[in-house]
Amino acid sequence: MRLLFILLIAFMTLHSAEVPQLKVAIIGGMTMSGFWQEIEKRFESKYAIKLITLASGPKHILDEACRSEDIDLVTMHASDTISDLVADGGFVDLMPWVRNRQAIIGPKTNPANIKEGDDVKTILEKIVSSKAKFLLHDSSGSMQVLHVLIYHYNIAFASEQILYTQNKRELIHEASRQNAYTIFGQIPFLMKKQFREDMKIYSSDERYLQRPYLVAIGSKERIGERRYENAKKLQEFLLSSEIQKFIKEFQGVDGEQIFFPIK
Repeated sequence: MRLLFILLIAFMTLHSAEVPQLKVAIIGGMTMSGFWQEIEKRFESKYAIKLITLASGPKHILDEACRSEDIDLVTMHASDTISDLVADGGFVDLMPWVRNRQAIIGPKTNPANIKEGDDVKTILEKIVSSKAKFLLHDSSGSMQVLHVLIYHYNIAFASEQILYTQNKRELIHEASRQNAYTIFGQIPFLMKKQFREDMKIYSSDERYLQRPYLVAIGSKERIGERRYENAKKLQEFLLSSEIQKFIKEFQGVDGEQIFFPIK
């Protein structure tokens, strides 16, 4: 009887102990596609540390959460937003761990006469030579990708070809109205977050269309040593061979590979 009582006390003590938790802020494409949930399951199974997603969405939502909530780890596209979180002292150990990609999207009317199988260089050259319109917006990621493509392939658009909009949320609709090509994220188009039936992806299969996601963890001064060490485990897990292999194999939308390992 005494042994049973001791075992009961031990069991109650074990299960009343605090389960380690990490609070995370995750860019929307990772949660919408189910990608992060798969990583979450693998990490929790391996380390018995519960992950709680406090914020998911575009960069500005994550930025607000990281400045107002008790976030242990954040991941989003490479940007001034995440760099500033580190520069301001709340986060440390900023590093890349996965990539996604932009896509060249255009009207099905295809004014540049792009053919199936044309590579990115050929597509851009055809857009330039046909004097088709090309719509830009002020997303730093898409602009950076376009600048890399222009520099790498020595592309020169005529000034009258270039259109500009500040309304990223209406980009695909505006491109349709203008019968224009554009560069936009593969994930939101495939997931129909921004989508039109009269628009299609002409190419996303190009290394220069890829963009890295960065991950940073809370500083010891802000979250304490224990949570910092657990957050470091999660960060290292994202860069592990197990997860890098999973990234390569993950088929997110309609069988399309939408994330790419960093190594």
